[in-house]
Amino acid sequence: MKKTLVAWLGNTDFRASQGQLEAGLGPIGQAAAASVYAQFVILSDHKSEPTQAYKRWLEQKFAAAVVIKEPHLLYRRRRRHCARGNKGHDVRP
Repeated sequence: MKKTLVAWLGNTDFRASQGQLEAGLGPIGQAAAASVYAQFVILSDHKSEPTQAYKRWLEQKFAAAVVIKEPHLLYRRRRRHCARGNKGHDVRP
């Protein structure tokens, strides 16, 4: 069975791809190194240029297809809303 790793791209992942030693491989890279995956689906709400640079880095490190997905704007609003502690409230677009 082919496995897919789905993960949110974060700042530590960016630091890892830029060679900052304290970041190691970053959370996504560590998960990728722990198993064999056929595909990575990376969710990113960061700007396109750094996200694409991360994609290239990940493709060089691991033998798996890398797909970048940008979550729908409404989902990002809800996520940000929940992070502020407003769970349970509806967020209108």
